[in-house]
Amino acid sequence: MKNISSTQQGYKPSNSSPESAGDIQHNQASSQTTNLPRGVGPTDNQKQNRQKPSKNQEHRKERGAIAHRTASSALQAPEPNASIVWKSPGGLSSHPQNESIYGPGESVDNLVESIRIHGFLAQHPVVITQGNTILSGHLRVRAAVELELDSVPCIIFETQHDWQELDFLLSSNIQRVKTNLQRANAVSAMWEVVSKRAKFRMSQGGQGKSNLPGSGQTRDIVGVRLGLSGSSVDKLKDIKNALDSLDDETKVIEVQTALEKSIHRGWKSDPVQQFRSTNESVGSPIKGEKTGSGITVSAWKSWDAQQRKAAVAKALVGSKMKMNKQHNDSVEWAQQTWNPITGCLHGCTYCYARDIINKYAEYDFSPLFHPERLSAPANTTVPADASEDVRFKNVFVCSMSDLFGKWVPQEWINHVLDVVRKQQQWNYLFLTKFPKRLPDQQWPANSIVGATVDRKSRVKNTMKAFAKLKAEQPDVTTWLSLEPLLENISIESLKSFDFIVIGGASPANGLPSWTPPSDWITGLIATAFRDRCQVYLKTNGKYRPVNVPGQIRKDDSKPDPRFFG
Repeated sequence: MKNISSTQQGYKPSNSSPESAGDIQHNQASSQTTNLPRGVGPTDNQKQNRQKPSKNQEHRKERGAIAHRTASSALQAPEPNASIVWKSPGGLSSHPQNESIYGPGESVDNLVESIRIHGFLAQHPVVITQGNTILSGHLRVRAAVELELDSVPCIIFETQHDWQELDFLLSSNIQRVKTNLQRANAVSAMWEVVSKRAKFRMSQGGQGKSNLPGSGQTRDIVGVRLGLSGSSVDKLKDIKNALDSLDDETKVIEVQTALEKSIHRGWKSDPVQQFRSTNESVGSPIKGEKTGSGITVSAWKSWDAQQRKAAVAKALVGSKMKMNKQHNDSVEWAQQTWNPITGCLHGCTYCYARDIINKYAEYDFSPLFHPERLSAPANTTVPADASEDVRFKNVFVCSMSDLFGKWVPQEWINHVLDVVRKQQQWNYLFLTKFPKRLPDQQWPANSIVGATVDRKSRVKNTMKAFAKLKAEQPDVTTWLSLEPLLENISIESLKSFDFIVIGGASPANGLPSWTPPSDWITGLIATAFRDRCQVYLKTNGKYRPVNVPGQIRKDDSKPDPRFFG
């Protein structure tokens, strides 16, 4: 057995991030700067003629910045304990996911020669867990075993969760030159890390936010962590899902051969595209997440009537789904939420629903139909409090989507409304930013139909749609959500509405909270009282009316003067 070289002496922990602690014996990094010669560059006219970025480009840039901030701060692997311990390389075991991500490993001949000449440098210790599992330094340990070294310098990384170990494993290989197949495996593993971190944050009630993922889409966070574009993450995710599902070795080789050439070619290979058309990768879970997370719009449209009917019937067999009871004041006017459909394509920057799904759900924010949830109203008992407070009888339908978005199939809407008709023990509140479809529905008596107006541009279409709805179905209860109120909106008449909700915005997607000024609100309240429309004020002011249909206001004939004080 051989001893370590004297180069092990005098170790001092570096200030570099865990990403720099890869499987290399010596770092020979060099910094290069490239400067244009004076006079070479865009002219003033060229600068002026440059196109300004579109709103979509600005949105992508903003979303990327949010993901970068999230990934670079909240998702960095914790620093390991800097104390050096000496361990026998034969007593160290590989991390169980190292080989599944990076393969059996390349030759260590060069490392063996380097260590034989220079010794096992203590400046590059192996990072291990308390149980002697290697997180960083797999190749160096293999070389040490081959050289029959007595011991190697190690740092123990103290963790409480398996995803922290996996996080460090991935982070320590950031600088590693990887094949596209290894990148696909890394995407799957990093997705697992981000998802488990988010669930841990939720279980802690939001505690420890500085070490946990914040806003931003999971895809973007994974991309930032691995140095990949969002598009590449999506394609590698599809490829990994397809490879995991393939039993035909010939097709596996076909995908891997195409993937060696480029990520795009691997993604365009026939087996991957066949998998996508069958399983609909948009919204489908990555390995490690639950299956059956929802039916996509394109999958639904590809089925005939019998297939659709069978899918819904199968999902409902034995379903014990219940509605979600509210435990905060984000949806005060309804104490239950029900989401048989999730996801939205409006792309609102302040969307709390997208923020929640990206953090905690096991599917993305693409529109999905969850037919097993149609049983939730029947499986949920109306609280006893509903006899005194109607809000406990109110259900906010599709709080995580827009049921009447123009992309939503009418059959999905029909399934939801059929349940509303059958489960009369509840009141169901609907809300949309596409009110044009509302008059086309036959509304059950226990429906409360609403639309969101957050800015002036939505006023005209909303007023027109509700005037038509009230003319054709005068008994339907209607409401208007002015939340978040982003502009000073003036509405001539609220006679088409039974009540309005006014509010600001909670922090979401990296945006701060927002409370509209008082003078934006008072005019709306005055109009509401004039038109005998009830008011539910969620933010702003010392006095908050919290009226909803079914609760009688003491003075319904004129506004309380305190609203104007």
